[in-house]
Amino acid sequence: MKKIGILTCSNTTQELGCSSYLCVQESGDSTGAFKRYADMDDKTVIAGIINCAGCPTTHAPEKLLGRIKSLTEIGLNAIHLATCVTLLCPFKERYLNMLKSNFPDIEFVEGTHGHAPGVTPEVFVGAMKHMLTQPKPSISSIIKKTSKKG
Repeated sequence: MKKIGILTCSNTTQELGCSSYLCVQESGDSTGAFKRYADMDDKTVIAGIINCAGCPTTHAPEKLLGRIKSLTEIGLNAIHLATCVTLLCPFKERYLNMLKSNFPDIEFVEGTHGHAPGVTPEVFVGAMKHMLTQPKPSISSIIKKTSKKG
């Protein structure tokens, strides 16, 4: 059995509530970046999905290594960087180089799912940027509004 892990973007999963549905669906259908497993005799399963440690802080690389280590300890063959990571992460190359050097026995694959018809990578990136940068009320603005009413 071939065991696959998926590394998703923290902003996409935590901020936008992505459930990794397309990643999982395409893995089961052997489409998108999972097409490479379609002709294998062994069954391929998603053994785990984790999200990154967030955009770099001083400890993000170490946190990411710890998260990936938890996946590798269950005997993974490959880890797919989700499409959101491959298209959105400005630190992808840095993280990918670090992961490959720390886990040389694991195959790292860029991408999981394709895009809906008519949705180019540029349209996807633009839509994600728009969603992630929408102004949101802060706790202080809510408190200000509430205190003015009372």
